[in-house]
Amino acid sequence: MILSVVVAAILIEQFSLPRWYYALLGAGFALDYAARAFRDRRILAAIQELQQKLSKTEGEIERANLTLQVLNEESIETSAAVRSVEGRIRAGEL
Repeated sequence: MILSVVVAAILIEQFSLPRWYYALLGAGFALDYAARAFRDRRILAAIQELQQKLSKTEGEIERANLTLQVLNEESIETSAAVRSVEGRIRAGEL
């Protein structure tokens, strides 16, 4: 950006343009800076929103993993109980 200001100033001086061109040039750069700052804020807001969604999703995944772990443990306990009953049936206890 600084280089473009220097080049523009040199061109204005070289072609003997009126001084109000400087004001126009400055206004253009100010508008460009404001537009970039606005865009950067929008990008930052979008990134923060995505981070919040990711954090929420990570929490949901963690809860789902805990649920699966509990279900797996219950399944192991149920399988052990079924094998125990099957063994007792084979042994003639039931």
